[in-house]
Amino acid sequence: MAECQNNYHVHQRKWRNNETAQQWIFDPVQKVIKSKKWSNRVLEIQNKSTGLGYMKCYTPTARWW
Repeated sequence: MAECQNNYHVHQRKWRNNETAQQWIFDPVQKVIKSKKWSNRVLEIQNKSTGLGYMKCYTPTARWW
């Protein structure tokens, strides 16, 4: 399971019951995947040229314009 830890790190961990850091929700309005533990953080997957993906969860910057 993908688990959001600390500030922005996402690691693969073994499934634990009722662990909200391992639970994610798709927001159809913003078209992002949000962390259930931290509702203000979203999941981002970056694809490097090597084909390996890098995942992080972070608070997106709000645009005021």
